[in-house]
Amino acid sequence: PVLRETVAEMYTPAKIAGVASVSNMSEILPSRYALQRTQRADVRAYAQEMVDMHTRLEQQMQAMLKAKGVTPEHNGFSYQVQSNL
Repeated sequence: PVLRETVAEMYTPAKIAGVASVSNMSEILPSRYALQRTQRADVRAYAQEMVDMHTRLEQQMQAMLKAKGVTPEHNGFSYQVQSNL
């Protein structure tokens, strides 16, 4: 689909937050999958680190957004990232 948003409409705090949230999930989900599938200690350690770090980032971001009264909003880019999960 063709996006018909101006640059100003594309880069609102809510839409940037939507992309950031989906980006965190794009790190968490494959890392959880790796934890389920691998037996290698080094891979498990790295996957767990990614889950922990991006979960913490998501929680911190959501708290900050709530304090600012901003609700993450999906947009063309966040949908594109999400479709790759």
